[in-house]
Amino acid sequence: MIKQYFILVLSVLCLQGVYGQTVVATQEILQGFKGIPQEEIFVHHNTDLLLAGEYFYYKVFCKNEATQKLSALSKVAYVELVDSNSKMLFRHKIRLNEGTGHGDFFVPVGTPSGSYKLIAYTQWMRNGGIEHLYTDDIAIINPYQNSQENILASNENPGSPIVLLGEDIPNSGGVSSIGPSIKTDRDTYGKRERVRLQIAAGGDDFVAGTYSISVQKANMKAPFPQKTALNYQQKNSGNSIRLGNTIYLPELRGEVVWGTVTQKTNGSPVSKAKVALSIPGQDFVTKIANTNSEGAFYFVLQDEFGGENATFQVLGDQSSLYEIDVAQHIPLSYDGIQFQHFSINSELEDAILERSVYNQIENGYYELKPDTVKVPLASPPFYGERGTLYKLDDYKRFSTVKETFLEFIDDAWTKGEDGKTVFSVRPYENTLVSDFDPLIIVDGIILQDQQKLLEYPSRKIKSISIVRDKYYLGADVFQGVITVETLTGDFYESLNEGYVSKVNLFTAQPKKSYFQQRYDMGKAQRIPDFRSQLLWEPNAEIMEGERVWEFYTSDNAGIYEISLEGFTQSGKPVSLRKMFHVK
Repeated sequence: MIKQYFILVLSVLCLQGVYGQTVVATQEILQGFKGIPQEEIFVHHNTDLLLAGEYFYYKVFCKNEATQKLSALSKVAYVELVDSNSKMLFRHKIRLNEGTGHGDFFVPVGTPSGSYKLIAYTQWMRNGGIEHLYTDDIAIINPYQNSQENILASNENPGSPIVLLGEDIPNSGGVSSIGPSIKTDRDTYGKRERVRLQIAAGGDDFVAGTYSISVQKANMKAPFPQKTALNYQQKNSGNSIRLGNTIYLPELRGEVVWGTVTQKTNGSPVSKAKVALSIPGQDFVTKIANTNSEGAFYFVLQDEFGGENATFQVLGDQSSLYEIDVAQHIPLSYDGIQFQHFSINSELEDAILERSVYNQIENGYYELKPDTVKVPLASPPFYGERGTLYKLDDYKRFSTVKETFLEFIDDAWTKGEDGKTVFSVRPYENTLVSDFDPLIIVDGIILQDQQKLLEYPSRKIKSISIVRDKYYLGADVFQGVITVETLTGDFYESLNEGYVSKVNLFTAQPKKSYFQQRYDMGKAQRIPDFRSQLLWEPNAEIMEGERVWEFYTSDNAGIYEISLEGFTQSGKPVSLRKMFHVK
């Protein structure tokens, strides 16, 4: 089914797609899009009350609105945080794997105090309007700013006050639609003690679901209604998609990068132009696409990649006559969003001061407690593992690239052609001899001007790889591939040609393994520990019977809340809560 949707979107893109939208040209295309199920999003976040200098953690659940199961449609979601003046604090792109993804954000110390709105959506959801997107209220307090008038309790600020919990643990316990339970081995712990968190499964449906767990200090609470997987309902469910003259296309296969090619002289669109995308790096990305009748091109980036620097260039002798415009993400219109205001008073002064001091100490020791970024698995190059690799340090170094190819590079050479020196790659025996040029890639970037490689200092080259196969990249045919890796990987910086467009891509958030403090075997006993976030597990898997998580308390005493949110395999919501005390 997803393949059929992809073919539909691909067909429309080839006809008319520009800048992430497409004009619906026929009633047949419109009816085809109406057959695509709509999506809805729920976000589990660690807190709705942040201080400047703290981390905000979140998990995105994207669901099929009709079946209520996790959606296999969109592969990308977007998460934003904006203030009441429509100023954006962050916008994240999140890769979705089987309908889920996660991210985090460090609140800068210059962030103003005030009410903020968390917004999450897929491109396909945008057809339902702003009321169809996920929204939630977030309070931010910046104790480092002198002016706090906009959040101080007064006649001008009717916002509800921040709640300061007492010493008594509020009523808690597990609440879900199917009966799993959550418990700890005790209700009260000392500082730096181990906590055993047990979650008992509620049947096979619960075991096969996907969940996230947060353990966060809960002494102060924002006065906003708490959204959970259990109580969250889409406002406009069942009647949310609105397809008119323009629609937002679903991102079915991965991140979509698009743009247009126009004539420099008059701005008219250029059709059937070959556009090359290169994302440099050790695991580089190389793709070629043709523009459609509107001069638009697009690339679908299915695999994860590490870099955000990219080059776009029109291939061919006429490339200097064209201009490339790479589209940016189309911003939301925040009209109609209602913000929930809050207030603080003098009773919160000590609690805010303590939390701010503890947070500064934690940030000062962050290097000793870092999160780990998961490096994307290396994707093999499009030509596979074939080819001969020459590490230049294994050979005598020659002063020029031309001499290097002459002396020890087999099956590739330089030759004179029309008054220029060009590269050639020898085809395999018993294959047809062709006049096709080789594809030359330097640090992951397709190189059109072969003279730049000939002039590049050979002492700065780390390796050269020669592939003798004939390759089809897009609609282009190449006789062999010459891949060059420089020692510093900075060939990108030397590209200044007018036909090369350098762009910083709006890339997806990296996946992380989040730090967990441990005190078994006497580890880190002398390091200050005032964590308020004791555990954040965005990918919690529940085994048969029960699952046990272990984490350690900090020197930050108070009431803590365990929250588990998620959905079973059949799409039933699960929301569990449990409070405990650290003294």
